[in-house]
Amino acid sequence: MSAAPPEPPTQLTLRQWLIILTASIGALLEIIDTSITNVALIQIQANLGATLAEVGWVVTGYAMASVIMIPLSEWLGELFGQRNYFIFCLLGFTGASVLCGLAPNLSVLVVARILQGLLGGGLLPKAQAIIFRTVPKALQGPSAACSPTASAGAGSFSSMCPSAS
Repeated sequence: MSAAPPEPPTQLTLRQWLIILTASIGALLEIIDTSITNVALIQIQANLGATLAEVGWVVTGYAMASVIMIPLSEWLGELFGQRNYFIFCLLGFTGASVLCGLAPNLSVLVVARILQGLLGGGLLPKAQAIIFRTVPKALQGPSAACSPTASAGAGSFSSMCPSAS
């Protein structure tokens, strides 16, 4: 007589929730940073004495670097390990953000934003991969609704999330 297959889980554990929260915060940082400088371009232009065309590289450099890293992040995650690569990207992204804030001129700011994009480009795909691997198949649908990308426009975020144990 064979044993019955185990029941699929109906709730996430506290450890799974903490992993999801950590990965989601990292992804949210990247999502916000993609367009955060758009609202400050005029102030950046005035403070650094740049033309509009020059200050546009603050946004363009980040976007180009991020787009380059998104497809590479799978390979880098496999090479260095999902967790190690995610932590490296998160710490590097934070350091590049500090460098952006301390940039004395436009050239340093553009280089810092490119560095931020190179490191931030790995945050979103790795966060989604970590969440996908952490959450059991039976709960992946409701958990996907709780990810920062899926819930960006959701009005009732908490009503979509499965309960934690």
